[in-house]
Amino acid sequence: MYSSFKNSILFMTLVFSSLSSGTETDLFGETIQDLLNSQDFTSISHGKHLVRAKISFFTNKETLCFTKTAHTHTTGRNFTSYHTTEDKCDGGNSIGWIENSKNEKIAEISDSFIYPNQKSHEDINWMVKGKAKNEEEDLNKIKNHIHSSRNLWTSLFGYTLVSLEANDLTKDLSEENILNIMVKYLNQSSIELLENVEGLTNEKDKFFQLKYNMEGFIPYAYYSIDAKTGQVDFIQIDD
Repeated sequence: MYSSFKNSILFMTLVFSSLSSGTETDLFGETIQDLLNSQDFTSISHGKHLVRAKISFFTNKETLCFTKTAHTHTTGRNFTSYHTTEDKCDGGNSIGWIENSKNEKIAEISDSFIYPNQKSHEDINWMVKGKAKNEEEDLNKIKNHIHSSRNLWTSLFGYTLVSLEANDLTKDLSEENILNIMVKYLNQSSIELLENVEGLTNEKDKFFQLKYNMEGFIPYAYYSIDAKTGQVDFIQIDD
């Protein structure tokens, strides 16, 4: 059950493309003005729009401060931006956000500059089972390890990337998109503390089993935490 990578053939024989060096938000330019004036987009303004703001400055309240603009890229991808144009709303420099075709916020506008909206380990809200509920500090360490580790062969990020590509589940293999998909899957997943499992547990380390829910396909990922140093290590994935 706990042999290293049951499906190792997938990892060792699959031919896959390298990570895209760019991200979806690289299309927009550095500022909202770059986006509005870009020759790569057809942009149509819908004027002031009553909307529930998706930036903390407005604390999620409805406001008429934002101008809504629809953008269609030359590739056919659609986006929507919301940005301010009046000093009474922003103090002199545009603020707002950009959404993708699924109405998900993918970037924020601050002082007119566009910043990608990447997920962080704090966005992971998995289901915690059993005695793992008493291990909040260690669970946070595992979240941070999962989110920060990008090794293609020995990380959940790498496993997610290869799986998405092998099954042709997304055309966007940018790091930003893979991270967002991984966090979405983690929020459908559960984690628990293992006890007395032959071949894994010992007096030195704690071992956790993550049931990684990839839209119903659930491989098991295993992590250890050194009881003395607090170091997190990825062990293996069984699928």
